[in-house]
Amino acid sequence: MMNQKIKYFLFGIVASLTVLLLLGNTSSPPPNYGRYQISAWGAPSEQGASFGAFVLDSVTGETKLVYCNQWKAAGSDARYYINQLDKPFHAVEQNPSRLSK
Repeated sequence: MMNQKIKYFLFGIVASLTVLLLLGNTSSPPPNYGRYQISAWGAPSEQGASFGAFVLDSVTGETKLVYCNQWKAAGSDARYYINQLDKPFHAVEQNPSRLSK
């Protein structure tokens, strides 16, 4: 009777360890929290003012301009405007050239 209890006890330990080893063996890559970071900027000048935002991919080091709004001082209606905020990072143009007046 005591021998049978020891057998079941050892069988339970072996079964538990097997389950724990099989469940713990799954490896998944860690999440990329903080991979994309945004930086806003702004600068006044005598010719007017400008502000915008960059997005940085901290894994590849790639930086892209996603928003820019520049305009000249009073009396001039020329304006440089870029808005790529609605696009995913891989679809953002590297050197956008959109001049709106």
